[in-house]
Amino acid sequence: MDEVNGFKVVTLHIRQYTTSQHTIFIKEHTIRKEDPDKPAKRTLFVLNVPPYITEEHLKYGFQKVGEVTNVLFQEKVGPNEENGVDKFDKFIPRPALKGFKVAYVVFKSTKSIAKALQLEKLCIYDEETGQAIIRTGVTQWMQDYVASLTSEDDLQREIDEYMADYDKAENAARVAEKTANTDDDGWVTVTRRGPVAGFEQKESTINKVEEKMEKKRKQKELTNFYTFQIRQSKMQHIVNLRKKFEEDKRKIERLKTTRRFDPFKK
Repeated sequence: MDEVNGFKVVTLHIRQYTTSQHTIFIKEHTIRKEDPDKPAKRTLFVLNVPPYITEEHLKYGFQKVGEVTNVLFQEKVGPNEENGVDKFDKFIPRPALKGFKVAYVVFKSTKSIAKALQLEKLCIYDEETGQAIIRTGVTQWMQDYVASLTSEDDLQREIDEYMADYDKAENAARVAEKTANTDDDGWVTVTRRGPVAGFEQKESTINKVEEKMEKKRKQKELTNFYTFQIRQSKMQHIVNLRKKFEEDKRKIERLKTTRRFDPFKK
């Protein structure tokens, strides 16, 4: 049985001396929509991958036909739905795929696909010594547990980096707030500094502000001029009143001198 529904049938051997075998199904990965993680003509699609097989195991097994650049596991056939993983998520391990899975093996060369499809069996053990490289049972559980533990130094380093980035962002926000100035017209000018930038100072906006400031300056000058005129007019009026008062006073003195002054004379 060499092919089933377009898949090449390959037996999987994890030990040299064993009658137990497992069957996987492989073919060239083809898809209408391009996927940078699964480049066309360089990606091998693998079905029925056992739970105990890891990415490193498949790299080891397929390296006989060409250099493997990447191995992707998925629970089912289709696009990889995982989004970008935050760098701090490594301290919260994602749940491992349980049960059988599908794999996408990416080769460096396009020629490796044809060679892989010629395989009759895939050996994942040291063929020179016959030693198994796959750990199962309690040994695998112990290895998984140790790998899940995070070093205190690594964890502290990541926390320090995160807090440093947070403090930097907070300081930048405070600086931007302090450099914000509000003028008499209600305009807020924010100085561009650091990662927090102010509003975009377009030429049209600047021209409108300058025109408004110039108009306000002229109105203020005109108001000041009118105020000066009014003040001068009042002062001149007072001077005229004083002058008339002095003239009337001198006239009264002259009338007294000639004794013709009679204030009660009708």
